[in-house]
Amino acid sequence: MASLIDLNRQIAKLQKQADAIKNRERKSVIAQIRQAIADYELTAEDLFSPNGTPRRGRKPAADSQGSEDAAPRRRGRPVGSVSRKPVPIRYRDDEGNTWTGRGKQPNWLRAYLEAGHSIDEFRVDEEG
Repeated sequence: MASLIDLNRQIAKLQKQADAIKNRERKSVIAQIRQAIADYELTAEDLFSPNGTPRRGRKPAADSQGSEDAAPRRRGRPVGSVSRKPVPIRYRDDEGNTWTGRGKQPNWLRAYLEAGHSIDEFRVDEEG
């Protein structure tokens, strides 16, 4: 019965053999692909978009120039298409510093708390 160490050595040896075969065949495969691209006059758009149609969120190469009026896009959605509610301000001091209560306490609030103030002194009323 083989030990775990022996099996791991065999796995490592087989992985090295597989990598060597892959590297040997890689040049040949790349040459075949390049020849097919040249023979069929393929573009990156043809290769990397499903059924030869433009990928979502990307403009076709021909349309990429001259369409300045189009909205900028990120990840296939127009910028600003996701509307989020603004987070209400929950804490404010007399100098205009604010905090929504999310994330780390800001330095201005921490300084007040360390000076002995209560966080409730800075709480903003819910209605206004």
